[in-house]
Amino acid sequence: MITFDISNKSCFAGNFIKSFVNLSKFSIAERKFPVLLGSLPVALMLFSCSQQNTDAPPAHPLDDFFSQQVNSGSILYSRLSENSSSLLIRTSENIILIDPGFLIPADIDLIVKHGCDILIYSHDHGDHFQIDTASAIFEKTAPTVIVEPAMMPALKDTIDHNKLISAEAGKNIQIGGITIVPVTGYHVGPITIFRIETDSLSLFFGADSGHVALNGLTADIAFVPTGGASPTCSPEEAAKFVEELNPSAVVPMHGRPDQEQALKDLVAKDDPSRSVIISKMYDIHSVGK
Repeated sequence: MITFDISNKSCFAGNFIKSFVNLSKFSIAERKFPVLLGSLPVALMLFSCSQQNTDAPPAHPLDDFFSQQVNSGSILYSRLSENSSSLLIRTSENIILIDPGFLIPADIDLIVKHGCDILIYSHDHGDHFQIDTASAIFEKTAPTVIVEPAMMPALKDTIDHNKLISAEAGKNIQIGGITIVPVTGYHVGPITIFRIETDSLSLFFGADSGHVALNGLTADIAFVPTGGASPTCSPEEAAKFVEELNPSAVVPMHGRPDQEQALKDLVAKDDPSRSVIISKMYDIHSVGK
């Protein structure tokens, strides 16, 4: 994890709070999805920063994310929300963005600045998908967009059909040196979870699915949900994912801090040698086998 100097982040703070308010209204009035209140402490912290150097370009906590070296066989990742499963991942050759739901303009600007190679959506719930965000990122970076099959109609007029791929379970997706295996998950409405293999390293992304059998799939790093609205995995169900995947590292997500800690305790009891990374919004982590 890195730390960063927030003494001159006033522009970023202002954008964060204005966007947070706008997204809160939008999610309640239009989509009827819960507001991600876990992001509010970050906004308040940044808002209290110094107002000096207001003519300087807005800084972002993840500026260093794109300057750090990523070696083959490892990834760099950061969570883009406190209580959801939005992930930004860098491999040695690619930038992968997964389930960017309620991003603020500063997040989108950062991604546009540095590019995005692959954009993945597990399902269309508001904390995982916003059509305006998808459109803004695609317009500027033209990534390959991989989506849960039921989302195809919503995106066919926004994403170039040559860049839009339906993630059908049982059909592996090959993009350069990356292999993506879609798996049907369990949730309110359709959801797809993913195994991603790149640089001889395999990742599992469980979105906010409930537990489903993985039929022998394994992964080096497991991003697993740990609680939230049913039927998202409880810590005990998330531990079943970990047992099946047999990863060297586990990253809890889409849960409260106590639920993430509960999963960490369960994993430690089963295998003390297995790493469990409790990460916060905008933390930067390097993980390998």
